[in-house]
Amino acid sequence: MCGIAGYTIARPSGSADEMQGVMQRMVASLSHRGPDGSGTWVSAPDGVALGHARLSILDLSQAGHQPMVSQCGRYVISYNGEIYNFPELSRQLNDEGVHFLGNSDTEVLLEAISHWGLERALAAANGMFAFAVWDKQSRQLMLARDRLGKKPLYYGWQHGNFFFSSELRALRQHPDFKGEIDRNALASFFRYAYIPCPDTIYHGIHKLPQGNYLTIDPATHSIRMKSYWSIDNIECTTDVSGFPDDREIVTSCNDLIRQSVKSRLVSDVPLGAFLSGGIDSSLVVAHMQAVSQEPARTFTIGFHEEKYNEAPRAKAIAAHLGTQHTEYYVSANELIEYIPDLALTYDEPFADISQLPSYVVCKLARQEVTVCLSGDGGDELFCGYNRYQSAVDKWDRLARWPQSLRSAAAQLLAPLRPLRARNDGYHRFNQLLRCRSAMDLFRLREQRLVIAETLVLGAGNTGTTNNSAGFCPDSPLSALEQMMRHDVRNWLPDDILVKMDRASMASSLEVRNPLLDYKFVGYALQLPLGYKLRGGSAKWLLKECLKRYVPEELTKGEKRGFSVPISQWLKGPLREWAEALLDTNKIAKEGYLNPAMTRSLWKSFHNGQNRYRNIVWSIIMFQEWLNKHHSDE
Repeated sequence: MCGIAGYTIARPSGSADEMQGVMQRMVASLSHRGPDGSGTWVSAPDGVALGHARLSILDLSQAGHQPMVSQCGRYVISYNGEIYNFPELSRQLNDEGVHFLGNSDTEVLLEAISHWGLERALAAANGMFAFAVWDKQSRQLMLARDRLGKKPLYYGWQHGNFFFSSELRALRQHPDFKGEIDRNALASFFRYAYIPCPDTIYHGIHKLPQGNYLTIDPATHSIRMKSYWSIDNIECTTDVSGFPDDREIVTSCNDLIRQSVKSRLVSDVPLGAFLSGGIDSSLVVAHMQAVSQEPARTFTIGFHEEKYNEAPRAKAIAAHLGTQHTEYYVSANELIEYIPDLALTYDEPFADISQLPSYVVCKLARQEVTVCLSGDGGDELFCGYNRYQSAVDKWDRLARWPQSLRSAAAQLLAPLRPLRARNDGYHRFNQLLRCRSAMDLFRLREQRLVIAETLVLGAGNTGTTNNSAGFCPDSPLSALEQMMRHDVRNWLPDDILVKMDRASMASSLEVRNPLLDYKFVGYALQLPLGYKLRGGSAKWLLKECLKRYVPEELTKGEKRGFSVPISQWLKGPLREWAEALLDTNKIAKEGYLNPAMTRSLWKSFHNGQNRYRNIVWSIIMFQEWLNKHHSDE
């Protein structure tokens, strides 16, 4: 995997050497994403600079060096990602008279853009990517991001400059970049533990949404965004009468997963897979092992706390499949040592607690391989999270009370609002009464802090539970299907994929996700709900697929997730560190958070109200991020 960065100037005035120096500093900040080489391309008359930090995966020669200029000389690309079907695209372009100088997917993508145009190239490419292309003829910059949002891409205008990069840290290296914290985005962070797309922690800087591309004209300061792929265009089938029997469905699903896994095994460097012992990773590894000429290399970390440990199950599955398995038990002390560095790894505030074990398992895998396969995506596509059914069940109970009665109760509580300004439980209950659908309730429950704007000084109301599209009674999609699609649009690209991208890139490890192949995603989303949830069993189809490779008894057991005992640590070995970050005087001086409310949440957590664990962790992660990136303010 790689890192990309660049900028344009509306009125070029700097010398090529000056621009080159700025670009080199931006690229150097991304060296963890690309430790194998770097490159810059500058056109001072056009006021444009592109940079690239390279992690060599395919075509390790100089023929894969970036930024790369097309054979016609018109286009220059800086690209981060993998195009898994690049051999087929290469053959197709060959038939049209294109002869390649190397064997990289970068060159294939660039020549596809050159010969077919951006939209056709994007439609043909199957992979994970974020890239920038400068068109010398039109003097326009084009940015694009893959369909599911696997690879990150930040962009925005400041002081006449247009910036873009894989991570915010590169933007901070530009002398004209002013990182003013967006307080509304900060409130969103405390609401969700991540900052939802398209916002970022900085004013004027955005994330490019999944499946979109931009065209930027630096001279006119114009920008145009267009979607080239959306899950909204994938229809869900409700009529199962035309579907084959269960056995055939299992076979077709396994065939698609096999294809997806096989295409992700193309690599000129060592390759392995994460194995947690869960359904998704086990299924990916089973197919990987089936098509590999040598035993697949698998990696898992174990915890000494039984409540969090899935290593024994992973070890048993690895033994059954015959993989070359590496297991590492990590101690609490070792994990705790990594925590203060998380704010550097996640250079935008981020507070999914499983970021820590993700970081550690990536470090473990990188000792032996450069590429790893992961099972991310199965839960969002096959109803794997308990919160889906839980929200439906809770709504069924709530809906027994007429909407008019619930609204009247909410109105009666309204006069108490000033007295309950900092009581999140009160506001949560008030919003619960106002919910009009299972989807409203689901979106309410995904919020860690309903009154996030009260915690952040100067923030407006960033709540979205009841003022955005909720469950549509006329939609053919069930509430469960709408929840899954909501997660594919939001939770997946803004939390799950961010977590693994930053954790893996910190160790210069590329992670590939077979279950997020867009063709498989389309297949999964159009399946009737009965193939995902059946007889009270979530992920029914994936479980049936796995039974063909792994005995059911090896995968049975409670799903434990990928977490750590953070509550115990914050009350024990991490308490002194956390207390220093949450010092009332320090917070008051910084001026971002309400000191009294911060202290109240911290005290409530220590007094046994563990429901505040997640929001306390978010506050700590923001404070540490502020220390690491804005300590000079």
